[in-house]
Parts: sequence; C-alpha cells; structure tokens
Amino acid sequence: MDDRVAVTAELEVWDRTVSAMRPQDRDDLGMATARIGTGLALSVLRDPTGYWSKALGFTEPMTAGLVEEIIEFYRAAGSKRASLLLAPWVLPPDWADICAAYGLTPGGRATKLVAPVDAVHLTGHTDLPISKVEPGRLADWGRVALSGFDMPDMLAPIIDGLVNAKDFQHYAAWDGDRIAGGAVLAFVAGVGHLNTDATLPGYRNRGVQSALITTRIRDAAEAGCAWVVAETSDSGSSMENMLRAGLKPLYYSQNWVWQA
Repeated sequence: MDDRVAVTAELEVWDRTVSAMRPQDRDDLGMATARIGTGLALSVLRDPTGYWSKALGFTEPMTAGLVEEIIEFYRAAGSKRASLLLAPWVLPPDWADICAAYGLTPGGRATKLVAPVDAVHLTGHTDLPISKVEPGRLADWGRVALSGFDMPDMLAPIIDGLVNAKDFQHYAAWDGDRIAGGAVLAFVAGVGHLNTDATLPGYRNRGVQSALITTRIRDAAEAGCAWVVAETSDSGSSMENMLRAGLKPLYYSQNWVWQA
C-alpha cells in the first residue's frame, strides 16, 4: 500500500466524523476546522482532554510556510495547544530548525498498520456475540464508546459524529441486551479503516477487541476492500491484537506539540 493512501484514509475518517456533527454541537464545543495543504486542522476549544485539537492527513513535505499556516489557524481559533500528526516521510531535512522556530516539541507516537485482506489471520474470538449495530441501538453504542475511552459527557457530540458519519459500519459485542464493547469499520476508497475500538472495563481481557478486528476484516473483504488500515499506540493490547491479526506496521508517526 502507498503510504499516502493510509494517511488520506485517516483524514477522511476524521473529516466525515466532524461533518456528521450538528452545527450547534460544533459551536458549543468551540470547534473549528480548516483544510490546509493536503491536511485537515481541527480545533476544539472546550475539550478538557486536549485530544481533539490536531492537524493530520499531510502527504506533502512540511515547510516553514505550511507550519506557520497551521499555527496561525490555531491562534485565530483561540487554541492554546494542538498536535501535528506527521508521517516521517513528510519531514524535511531542516525539520529541527522549523521546530525550533515555531516551538514544536515531540509528543507521543502512533503506529500505522496495514494488511491485504487476503493475508490476515481471522482467528479473534470472544465468548460474547459480535454483530452489527442496528440503527435503534446506535445511541447506546455511542455511550459505550464514550465510556470506553474515558471521555467526559461533554464530548458526546463528537461520538454522535462517529455514529452518523457516512459509510461507517458499527459493531458491538453483546452481553445479553447490553453492549460490552464496540468498534467502527469505515469504507474509504476501497480501504477498510478500523477505528474506535472501545471495551467497557468489566469486559476487558475476554477477546472482545480481537473478535471485533476479525469481524470487521471479514466484512471489509466481503465489501471488496483490498486493504485494511488501523492506527494505535506503539505498545499495549491494541498493538498486540493488531499484530496477532496479521496487520504490519507501515510507519511510525510522531505527534509534534505546539503550545501558545
């Protein structure tokens, strides 16, 4: 897979999520977005976690002018802090000088993982039934996603965007009529994008995420996707589950943090 395809798929997932939110909800959260170069910049002023103010999706080489445009967007939006999620191959030789000039410091890292759908291991299993979520239960799915990621209730409108986004299929693990965990498969230009894996604390270590990975990859293949792509932190159970399913690291992206 071309690295740029994986980057563009992630941008499209974020763009569809924000676009599916109600305008009033975006206003209430102090949300602003801008397409800058090939990427997308998102500012969420009233996000106590600081997670959602980020710029991503850049497939062109970063320049001082492009970084300045991104930072000017955040200044105009009133942001105090934001992250630039950048693949290593967009960083120019003078990146250290650009960071020094604009006060960018390294934050956390993430791993982009990919696999052809015909080269994965569909062996994930849990004792809980897995199925697609019917429209009448999507609100419940959203509450589980919010809780599973330890996000405050005030960020529920962003989860609503995940619920209502175009070409997103939602999955759940069930304990009777209760949703124990969930995940999303987004269809983006022939690629299946695995995201939003969340399991409630009481149901962890029961194979829920592995089973959700298997189910989504199988459905991506049936839908005609040639590749699946995902992103997770460098270590932990999510990375282990992705590797066990046969996804391979494509590249490691660094978060570069800007603070006013």
